[in-house]
Amino acid sequence: MSIPSQTNTTDYQVYMRKYLDSLTLQNELNVKNFSANVEYQKTGIQQAEVADTRSIEERMADIEKLKVQARAMLNKITDVTNTNEIMSYLIQNPKILYYFIQNFISIEEIVKRQFSMGILAPQMISLLYKKYIQYNNEVLIPDSKDFDLVSSLLTKEDAIKIKNASADYELEQDIDALLPSLPSRADISKFTSNPERYVKEIKGFANKYRDGFTIDDGNELIDAYNDPAIGDETAERINDLENELKTKIAAYLRVAPPQYKQIPAKSLPEKLTKINQPQELTPILTPQEKGDIRQKRARRTAAEMLIARQQEAEARAEKAATKASTQASKEQAIMDAREKRAKAQQKAEAKAATNTAREATPDTDEPEEEQFGSGLGNREKHIHRFKVLKGEVVAGNTSPAVFKELRSLVVKMVKLSELDKSQAMMILKELKR
Repeated sequence: MSIPSQTNTTDYQVYMRKYLDSLTLQNELNVKNFSANVEYQKTGIQQAEVADTRSIEERMADIEKLKVQARAMLNKITDVTNTNEIMSYLIQNPKILYYFIQNFISIEEIVKRQFSMGILAPQMISLLYKKYIQYNNEVLIPDSKDFDLVSSLLTKEDAIKIKNASADYELEQDIDALLPSLPSRADISKFTSNPERYVKEIKGFANKYRDGFTIDDGNELIDAYNDPAIGDETAERINDLENELKTKIAAYLRVAPPQYKQIPAKSLPEKLTKINQPQELTPILTPQEKGDIRQKRARRTAAEMLIARQQEAEARAEKAATKASTQASKEQAIMDAREKRAKAQQKAEAKAATNTAREATPDTDEPEEEQFGSGLGNREKHIHRFKVLKGEVVAGNTSPAVFKELRSLVVKMVKLSELDKSQAMMILKELKR
């Protein structure tokens, strides 16, 4: 930047500040441009891109944009070499290309879960093909093979049209034999007009009539019937087409074709109006008959009231008896509980008296027997047994019988002055764990 001639002492600072501001602005624009380019390389979508208002069919036809989007998506799950190989396959199959872009999120989850280091091109192509075939089997679309087959089936109406136009008696007989296995045009139209609702029915028709007759088998003959007769060529052509159709029908009937069952139409329930319903006429009663009816009703009401009162009295008596028996059983239970508490208290007092007597009397352990020869006395046996059991517990023996015997030996060791009380308490605490 060339600085112009200075007229004031502050001109240099003004020009330098403008120069630095322009450099700052240029740097900010470069940073934004670089960030936009990096984002475009990752996603394939420009930040300043105008909203796409085209229809789905037009966007499906824009292969170039689909290729850019697919390449950016493939860069997230594989390398450049495998991306190029996968892209060459997707370009040859535009439907699978569009399916991949539409379902990339679920495909990306599967790939990252099964191929943590990236997926190879053959594996990715196989995965996309299986997913696309599964999608076609689960969701019936109008351009599927099953839909096309069902739409082009030969119907009863088409066969009857050929029969009426033909003068060949044998062909008429063959068509009569073929009619029970052909569907009606109304059922075909019902299924094909709403394929999303009748997915199972269309697949069933396609499997049932996979080797059946289509409208293409009779179109040529129908066209020949409709053409005006010109010489003997038209007659010969019709004769050849009729013979060809008879051969096809004979071969088809020879392998026991499936029988078609007409779909019953749903009949609406008949609505009965008040005019159509029979009306019951009430008879005219005389005053005497009306009085008799009132007396019968009064007698019936009195009898019913008496029965209700009797039932109520019986219910009250039964309730009082139940209450009395319940009260007696409660009193008996209270008395039994009191007797149990008295017996328990007597046992506790007797036990306390026994303990007091024991504490008052000195220990009367049996005197240690004097052993002769090489035998051990009771003291030495207890000490030896204590050491053996202690060693077993330290070695990991957790038998309850061993713990019980060791506790009794700890008490004897205290009595024999081999252990003090603190040591005994410590051992007993360890045994409780």
